[in-house]
Amino acid sequence: MIKLIQKQNILIMYYREGKSQREIARLLGVDRKTVRRYINKYEEKRKELEQSSGLVDPGELIQEIVEPPKYTVGNRPKRKVTEDIQSLIKNIWMKMNRNGGMANINKLKNN
Repeated sequence: MIKLIQKQNILIMYYREGKSQREIARLLGVDRKTVRRYINKYEEKRKELEQSSGLVDPGELIQEIVEPPKYTVGNRPKRKVTEDIQSLIKNIWMKMNRNGGMANINKLKNN
């Protein structure tokens, strides 16, 4: 999960320091898509402000920068364990018990 300070650093590194999205992702240890998402959101907010009033209010842009990141965890599809997966787990579990449990897990990988 990205922290507020990382979101701010992404925007500062991109706009002030002129770093690439790839470099920012590498330096902060976040996915490049995350970097792109926050840059795009900032750009969208800036364009929205320009279109609505003709001028960009720095206060609103600053508010956009300092807002904590928002996540859409409720929209993710639920995962379902199918009968095939249950069968596969059961077979592996039985093999592990026959072969001495976790100590011999490498033997199972080779089979």
